[in-house]
Amino acid sequence: MILFITRKYPPSIGGMQKFSYELITAVSKSSKIFVIAWGKSQIFLPFFLLYALLKAIYIIVLKQVEVVHLGDAVLSPLGIILRKLFHIPILVTVYGLDITYPAKIYQYFIPKLVNKCDKIVCISKQTQNECLKRNISKEKTVVIPIGVNAMVKTAANLADVREIEKHIYCAIESKVILLTVGRLVKRKGVRHFLSEAFPKIVAKNKNVIYFIVGNGEEYPKIKKAIKKLNLEKNVFLFRQVKKELLDTIYKISNIFIMPNIPVKGDMEGFGIVALEACVAGLPVVASKLEGIQDAISDGENGFLVNYDDNQSFVNIILRLTNNPKYRKEIGEKARLYTLNKFNWQNVANRYIDVFNSLKEPK
Repeated sequence: MILFITRKYPPSIGGMQKFSYELITAVSKSSKIFVIAWGKSQIFLPFFLLYALLKAIYIIVLKQVEVVHLGDAVLSPLGIILRKLFHIPILVTVYGLDITYPAKIYQYFIPKLVNKCDKIVCISKQTQNECLKRNISKEKTVVIPIGVNAMVKTAANLADVREIEKHIYCAIESKVILLTVGRLVKRKGVRHFLSEAFPKIVAKNKNVIYFIVGNGEEYPKIKKAIKKLNLEKNVFLFRQVKKELLDTIYKISNIFIMPNIPVKGDMEGFGIVALEACVAGLPVVASKLEGIQDAISDGENGFLVNYDDNQSFVNIILRLTNNPKYRKEIGEKARLYTLNKFNWQNVANRYIDVFNSLKEPK
C-alpha cells in the first residue's frame, strides 16, 4: 500500500509532471497505490498542502498505507508531519532545483526536513552530491534515474508538417533540423549557443535550421538575440505546442541540442528531454554538465561536450549535419541503448525495491 503525494501532475506540463505520472503508472502495475496530486498552478500550493495533509490522514487511517512517497523536496514538511503522526516511512524524490533553490529561509529548513525522511531518491549523481553538500545523510540517499518510454515509429503527420512549414515560411524537405526542447531559463544555454556556436554552423551549412520549443523567462531575450544575430531565416521559436505537434517536431528533426551552462543556485537534475530525443532516434549533443551526465553516456547515446568548448559543439554538429548515414547510425544506436538502460518498468522496479525495504514488519 503506497501513497503518492505530488504537487506537479498532469494536466499541467513539465518534466516533474511527466515523471510523477509515469512513475505512478508503472508502480501501479504491481502495487496497490493511492494518489494525492495537484495538476494546476503552483500559486495555489498552500491550499493543496492543507488539502493533501487532510486527505493523507484519511487515507492512511482507513487504507493501511505502508509507505508515503513525496513528489519532491518542497513537500518534505508535509511528509515529516505524517511521519510524526503515524510513524510511517517517508520516501522523497529529489530532482535538483528543489534542493538547491537559493533563498536563505528555504535552504535553512528544506534540507533539514529532507534529511528527516527515511529515504531520499536522487535522480542523478549530481543531485545526490547537492544533497550531501547540505549535510543530508549519504546512507539515506540512493540514485535512481528517470525512465523513458519507447516512441511509436510512425511517419510524421502531414498536416502537422504543413503547419510547421507555415510557421517557418519554408519547406523542411531540404533542411537539417537542430532541436532544443525545454523550459527556457538561463541554464539551458540557448542564448549562449546562438551567439557562440550556431552562426559558425550556418556559415558552413546554410541548410541547417534550429527549432527551439519552450517558454520561460529567457524567451524574449532569445527572440531579441535571433534578430540581433540576423538568424531569422535559420532559428524558429515554438512557444507552446500540443503534444501531437511536438511528436511531429521530434520526427522531422535530425539532431537534438542541449547546450546547458552553469548557473549558480540552479542546475539540470537529469535531462529527461535528452532521453526523449534518444528514443525518437535523434543523435544528442549536450553539455558535459550536472545531471545530463547521468542521462547521456558519451559515445553510447550521444556526445558530451564541455559547456564552454564552442568549437567542439560546432565540429560535432557539422559532422552530423553533413553525413546523413552517420547521423542515422548514431541515432539508432542511441535509441537502443536508451530503451535498454532507462525503460520505465526497470526504474519502477528499483523504486518498488526501495518501498519494500521501508515497510515496517508486521
